[in-house]
Amino acid sequence: MAKKILGIEIGNCNIKMAVWLKGSLEQIVVEPIPDGLVERDEIVSRDAMSEFIKNTIAKNKIACKNVAIVLPERLVYTKRVFMHAMTVNQLKVNLPYEFQEYITEDKEDYIYDYELIEKKYDSQDNFIGMELIITAAPKDLIESYRTMLRRSGLKLTVIAPEFDALNRIIKDHEALIGEKGEKDYVILDIGHTGIKLFFFLKGRYDITRVMGEGCEAIDAAIASFKRVGLEAARAMKETNEDNVLFEEQCMEIYGRMAIEVMRVLNFYNYNHLNNNIETLYYCGGGSLIEPLIDAIAQSVEVKIEGIEALCADDYEDRNKIRMGIKALGITWE
Repeated sequence: MAKKILGIEIGNCNIKMAVWLKGSLEQIVVEPIPDGLVERDEIVSRDAMSEFIKNTIAKNKIACKNVAIVLPERLVYTKRVFMHAMTVNQLKVNLPYEFQEYITEDKEDYIYDYELIEKKYDSQDNFIGMELIITAAPKDLIESYRTMLRRSGLKLTVIAPEFDALNRIIKDHEALIGEKGEKDYVILDIGHTGIKLFFFLKGRYDITRVMGEGCEAIDAAIASFKRVGLEAARAMKETNEDNVLFEEQCMEIYGRMAIEVMRVLNFYNYNHLNNNIETLYYCGGGSLIEPLIDAIAQSVEVKIEGIEALCADDYEDRNKIRMGIKALGITWE
């Protein structure tokens, strides 16, 4: 990877950019995306997004051409699988068939990738198979991102799903503390359109669980009881104007979200009885809403911390780190 690289995550409300230079964070940026430009993780107009990215880079005086970009989880297929022993070439031939239950189009329209988690051996030490994380992404999606960035004067060098960006944060943390492959992790991403729990077993990605209600529900509640538009409600939420975050309607939403997080975490624990998850690390725009975090802390049986706790450096702006953690993580090797 280049010595200097710009990590980008395009969210539903904000674009996050992180400039990584020779092993340290040079700059992190969080900018609101114009309304209607992104809908449910889909970029509505790539030409308009290209112009917005170019303007954001100019506004923040970012001097970097090489880009690593985060792909929304919903736009790719990812599985953790066991496959029998085979050569690399055989593996590449067989990967598309692992997705046949999801992909109804021509399998040639997708790009496939994999990461080896662990090789398996029998009692005679014969190689019998391997555990992998495998991913499939539409070729036209990858090319559209490449074209969009090129029109912004940028060069796409890395493109990977959200879990990969978070997994890089975990790997760097484990390298720092010297506990590689010993701990299990769960990361809570509180986004605008939904909440996600990313689970990692022995430091490697396992599965993502998605819950339907996100921070847009809070915006809608504020808009209702304050009788304002959604854009104004979002601004009130972000500044806690008139103490709106502690209104009863908002507190009810926090309670529902907290219960959903608890249920998903409990279900995962039930199915992975030997896990050693001790801490829930939170990130995303909703991680800045203190009463929501308090509600979750009261509902779950593990300690909760901001995801900056997994970062080696004590960054000055923790809020930007929580919001832009995937843009930062995607820049790390």
